[in-house]
Amino acid sequence: MNKQVLSPPMNPILSAARTMLLKIDPSPFSTKALETFILHVEQYIDDLVLESVWTMQRHHAEQVTPSYVEMAGKHLIARRRNRVQVLMERLGGGLVGAGGTMLLQMWLGDGKDVTFDYAFTCIALIVCGMLAIGFKRSSMD
Repeated sequence: MNKQVLSPPMNPILSAARTMLLKIDPSPFSTKALETFILHVEQYIDDLVLESVWTMQRHHAEQVTPSYVEMAGKHLIARRRNRVQVLMERLGGGLVGAGGTMLLQMWLGDGKDVTFDYAFTCIALIVCGMLAIGFKRSSMD
């Protein structure tokens, strides 16, 4: 493996992990795939170390304990889930808002003839928006 392609790690934990990963048989990974894999593992280790230290500091402790590492790992996973939740909530809110606006326009009768397609689109936007907002609760519980 070309060790010059991978940048040198700054953290001793990363150095140890890299050393261990470079010693294993790379199959079924290609050389390039293994390099990419190692970079992703290093990124996760770096994130976990930083989150563990932040957890330690929030608890005003002097060293990182196993429970802080557990909390940090759970927080990293929850943060990924929160991104999906926020995206779905925003999408759902936009759809409900668009459907609500169309419903209000239908009700006030701004001069348009209300067609079945227009009414169906309005209802579909509201229902899809509510499903997207509800996605958060049903899929993450």
